[in-house]
Amino acid sequence: MAGFVDLDTVDPMFFDKTYYAGPKGAQYGKVYALLERALAEANKAGIATFVMRGREYLVALKAEEAEGLLTLHMLHWATRSGTPTPRFPTCRRRPSRPRRR
Repeated sequence: MAGFVDLDTVDPMFFDKTYYAGPKGAQYGKVYALLERALAEANKAGIATFVMRGREYLVALKAEEAEGLLTLHMLHWATRSGTPTPRFPTCRRRPSRPRRR
């Protein structure tokens, strides 16, 4: 985990795919439950990088309302979100044109 953020500060625009996370085995059940309870009580999400199938992803790990459940949300990197950066405040998206058939 790189850090923890308030859930209200993560814009849903950055969410991509969601996966359920679970403990690797019975011996990790206590750690899993402790992390889930801590995230739920603090209303926070853990931000981390995660490697799957040889690719690195930015993810948010958060507790769901169903008690005892953690979800892993793939996030769009800020550079790929399609929003102009503060360095280019006058940057506007061009309206898309209909395709010719």
